[in-house]
Amino acid sequence: MSNIHTLTVSEFTEILGATNIPPAAQQIIQSQDLRYQLLTPDQRDRTILDILQKLDNKTFSQVGQHRQGIWESAWSEYLNNFSQQDFDLDTLIPRFISANPIIRLKQDYVQALDAKFELNFFRAMRVYLFQAFLGEYDHIYEFGCGSGYNLIDLANLYPDRRIYGLDWAEAAVQIANLMGSKKGLPVEGRQFDFFNPDYGLEVPANSAFFTMCALEQIGDRYEAMLQFILDKKPALCLNMEPLEELYDQAKLVDYMAYKYHSFRGYLSGYLTRLQALAADSQIEILHSQRVKFGSLYHEGYSFVVWKPKF
Repeated sequence: MSNIHTLTVSEFTEILGATNIPPAAQQIIQSQDLRYQLLTPDQRDRTILDILQKLDNKTFSQVGQHRQGIWESAWSEYLNNFSQQDFDLDTLIPRFISANPIIRLKQDYVQALDAKFELNFFRAMRVYLFQAFLGEYDHIYEFGCGSGYNLIDLANLYPDRRIYGLDWAEAAVQIANLMGSKKGLPVEGRQFDFFNPDYGLEVPANSAFFTMCALEQIGDRYEAMLQFILDKKPALCLNMEPLEELYDQAKLVDYMAYKYHSFRGYLSGYLTRLQALAADSQIEILHSQRVKFGSLYHEGYSFVVWKPKF
């Protein structure tokens, strides 16, 4: 029996807990090389040992407000490349995706045969999320927009909407504004700090908020942002983030992901807080989904869809 498998549309649908996958997402799944190889027992042992040793040696950096300068520098590099290469949108693809050929799939490790496996999975998943949850809103805000990579896809899907890219890095704001002025996309940028939300931000009726691996950077300091959302009352909020509550710590692969998540200081307690708000009838959780796919160290693609109650 071959040790090589291909991620199918059916498997993708199952991982996302979906019933229908848009044709655009299906096209990505079917047209890209999404083959993967099961690890041998020795390869799996070496993978686990390497992760445990890195955790023991405290190899990983920790996220938080102190990294604002790092992100400013990172997005400035993207801004310079974008400007110098005639505003080529491909220069905005995040380079930290697909950093390792070994990825997580269904609570185990596999080896991707194409370096762009994780990127293409995310591309397909993003189309699904945008079409399944954001299609009916006139104003769409991405908080923590970074290089603006998500804004491109969103603007191409919904050219008649107003789309806003918000980030604490000025370079990210400039990228979003250049998308509008140089590429004609319905996008504009604005500076925004999760730790000190700008209540002067106007949020019209029929607006949606979303984040994609952005809230992860604020650890357990999400309350200011959460209160901002509750005050602004968007019609919908979509958070695609690593959600620690969804790991099954009785399983080794999940336990190591949880330990990595905790050491990095990623988003902590957020889903539990949303569940408490829902129990108190302050919000409604429309959908919560663990996505059993991720990079070598953890799952970053789980999501929760919710809305404040008016």
